[in-house]
Amino acid sequence: MKIVVGQGSCGIAAGAGRVYDALAQALSGTAHELTIAGCIGMCYLEPIVDIYEESGALTRLVRVQQKDVPTIAKAVETGDQSALAALMITDDDKAFLDQQTRIALRHCGVINPEKIEDYLADGGYSFISALAEDNKLAVKSLALLEKKLKKRGLHPLLDRKSVV
Repeated sequence: MKIVVGQGSCGIAAGAGRVYDALAQALSGTAHELTIAGCIGMCYLEPIVDIYEESGALTRLVRVQQKDVPTIAKAVETGDQSALAALMITDDDKAFLDQQTRIALRHCGVINPEKIEDYLADGGYSFISALAEDNKLAVKSLALLEKKLKKRGLHPLLDRKSVV
């Protein structure tokens, strides 16, 4: 099981750091992974704690405080989440969050901003290989253009060092 504490600036201001520390202590010695994420997207519900089952099912807890940690830890250990009902996100708030279309912040609340492995696993930096391929194509195109211009007796003003 994976437990994620939202630690965007609003989460931290609302006490997510203290919740994380308390969870780390309560879950130490267990096989559960405790990690952080950036902004989840609902400042007014912070601190937010997401519990991911092995199946991928998500339980989102909102307005979590240190005093709630023993209940959360017990629910995680036993698998009985009925005691967490008061902390679970409401259907209205979930619907609001589900309506958001994230572009620049699509990974926030999903990956740990302090672990490059999370970013890489989610396809981070994959654009670099695409840029390298585009650059190879551009260099070939410029070489072909330069060759055609020279055949016409024209002297291109292309400085190869600036495009490679």
